[in-house]
Amino acid sequence: MSPLSSLSSLQLDGDKAQLSEIKLTATERRIRELLVEFSAVMDQVNPADPKLVLRFTGGWVRDKLLGLESNDIDVAINHMTGAEFADALNVYIIENSQRLGIKAHHIHKIEKNPEKSKHLETATTKIFDQDVDFVNLRSEEYTEDSRIPVTQFGTPEQDAFRRDATLNSLFYNLQSQQVEDLTHAGIQDLKNKILRTPLPALRTFQDDPLRVLRLIRFSSRFNFDIAPDAQTAMADSSICEALATKISRERVGIEIEKTFRGPNPELALQWIGKFNLEGAIFHLPARFYPEGLQTPSSNLVRSTKVWKETLEQPEIKHDLFNDVLADTYSWRNLWFLCVLNRWGGVMALTEKKKPYSAVSQIIKEGLKLPGNEGDSIAKITQVEQLVAETVKRNSQQPLSRKDIGLILRVCGQNWKLAILFSLLKEICNNDINSVLPRYREFLKAITDMNLCDIWSIRPLVAGNVFAKEFNLRPGPWLAPLLEKIVEWQLNNPGCTTQECITYVRENKDKLISVQR
Repeated sequence: MSPLSSLSSLQLDGDKAQLSEIKLTATERRIRELLVEFSAVMDQVNPADPKLVLRFTGGWVRDKLLGLESNDIDVAINHMTGAEFADALNVYIIENSQRLGIKAHHIHKIEKNPEKSKHLETATTKIFDQDVDFVNLRSEEYTEDSRIPVTQFGTPEQDAFRRDATLNSLFYNLQSQQVEDLTHAGIQDLKNKILRTPLPALRTFQDDPLRVLRLIRFSSRFNFDIAPDAQTAMADSSICEALATKISRERVGIEIEKTFRGPNPELALQWIGKFNLEGAIFHLPARFYPEGLQTPSSNLVRSTKVWKETLEQPEIKHDLFNDVLADTYSWRNLWFLCVLNRWGGVMALTEKKKPYSAVSQIIKEGLKLPGNEGDSIAKITQVEQLVAETVKRNSQQPLSRKDIGLILRVCGQNWKLAILFSLLKEICNNDINSVLPRYREFLKAITDMNLCDIWSIRPLVAGNVFAKEFNLRPGPWLAPLLEKIVEWQLNNPGCTTQECITYVRENKDKLISVQR
């Protein structure tokens, strides 16, 4: 499903979300029955211990109440670590495998590692081919200079109140089969479509600034509002500073990646712009700033509004750019372009102080995403002006197949995204009705001339054939010849290999320049 088309996939009635009864799938019922059965056995074996109580937690409960399916099953245990419980469960499954109709699976354990907030072992395994995470109920205590808390066993209430939002703090008790709302706000906030922190918002974000990005992501995913006190806290300058310094850039990148692959990234960017968080999130580290470079000005709130309105135009959404908007990767890159286009053409530095695209460095070093992805997005910002000029020229006088084909080859495989980006940038400063017809005409020319795959064509004849033909050693003369052959192919669609060889033979002196 296209990320854009899924904007309305969540059925929300006006200002209220219509909550559903929790209905377990067949697999979820089998998992619940197994876990409850095993817990009863453990209670009999260990009568002196408190009775085991198991709960599905967090996102699974939220999604079920919204009538959505969820594969994200976390089981919270009241007085055992996740690893201890999973180990004992695996032994029980092995001993009762035939009766239960299930085989034990490997348990992946996340060992204790206080430096990464892993004070208690957790475990992941498969049950009835469903991934299930086992964790203990937790309490958390934060220090001033880190988002990594000291984690200890906690009560259900402590576990609920430590979470990022009240609607993510709901539990489903496996024994009682009841939803537990221990913050006394989760159900109401879910109905009211509002994201609120269980504890005071400023304290919540100071403890872990990543929660700012998580609330923004959930807001964009579900089209929910953010509570006023949380908005006030997000706009606090100390939170902006903490986002830039207290969280690893990898974690920031993961949250942004999830947000941009979701259905409503423009809402997330509206929040980011409103709270002046753009520089802290889409961050060019200071060591990559050339001397004298000033951060380019931004108008993120306005540009995202224009982009959203334009992308909702039926002609854009369902016709001209449907394939771009339907592709999750292109959809994600489109919103990177929206927020980073102010850096287009700006040069930053590498670790070795060599000039390098600022867009690439923000993605690679500021968000810790793969460097080739940053280069791909940076290239689109670099060709934008060339695309806009070509579209304008074509509207004044239709261009040749060669002229259009060469531009598409410069753009590469993301040529259609590059054209959409150019269109959106123009519309930010002009009326859509004065811009769109030119781009419609340009795209029609590409289709009519059968140029959609032209970015990937190769010369009909390999260079070594001509080296042998003309008794020349391969050298600097070869690359320009191959480029000229591609130009000839663009002007002569359907030409054959032999025709290509004949063309080069007859025009050797014009096509080949060899330094003697």
